[in-house]
Formats: sequence, structure tokens, C-alpha cells
Amino acid sequence: MNKKDFSCVEEMEVRWGDMDAVGHVNNATFLTYFESGRTFYGRELDRIDPTLKSGGVVAEATCVYIQQLRFPATIDVCTRVSRIGNTSYDFTAALFYKGQDENPIATFKARMVCFDQETQQKYRLPDENRQVMYNYEKIKPEM
Repeated sequence: MNKKDFSCVEEMEVRWGDMDAVGHVNNATFLTYFESGRTFYGRELDRIDPTLKSGGVVAEATCVYIQQLRFPATIDVCTRVSRIGNTSYDFTAALFYKGQDENPIATFKARMVCFDQETQQKYRLPDENRQVMYNYEKIKPEM
């Protein structure tokens, strides 16, 4: 996995409070970093087209921890959509040390389901969303 594969890259600072008693970033905090990556991605799509419908929920998530991460550090949270389905889409993400394009600290995959909080039902991902996501990506998502 290479940082150059991602259109959405956001810099973040590791905070002292992100560490656990062993002295490295707590495993649960990695999920918070990736959650921020999904938020950054959504802001990018909103910047491209503010009329897009949003409302996905995480249906499944996996994280692979490759390296320890410690304070102080600056990281890049890299996020992309790797698959676009009818009512769901997949995020692929990676954390890299700032200034490194290879050798991720951790990788992440999540299946998002389009979900309407008001009706409590999933919905079909609008074609406009599909097209904006597809066009935004350097590596075109599986459709």
C-alpha cells in the first residue's frame, strides 16, 4: 500500500493522551484516527458537491496493526473508497508517518451501509454520490 494511491490525505498529530500504559498508541485510538479519515473524506465530497445525500453507518470494520505508534508523531490518515455497491460502499484506509509514502503503520477496511436515521432503513446510494466517489479516486473503485 502506498500513500500516493489515496486522494484524501489528512495530517494529524498524535496526542500524549492517545497512548496506553505500555507507552504506545492504544489500539482503539487507531479506529478514531480512521473515523477522522472517513470524516475528512466526507468533507472533500461535500466540497465537490454539497447536494450529495449522506448517512452511512459502519456495518463491518477491520484494522491491521503493522507498527507501533508513539507520541510524539505526525501521521497522515489516508482514505479512499475501494468498492461502491447498491446500498453500501467500502473504505480502505492507512496510517503513514508524515514524510513516508510506504510502510503503513496500520491499515483499515470498513463496509458502510447507506442508512436513513429517520426511517431506520437502508437506502440505495444515489447515482450522484456514486459518480462523485468514482471520479474522486485515483484508483477507481470496484463497482
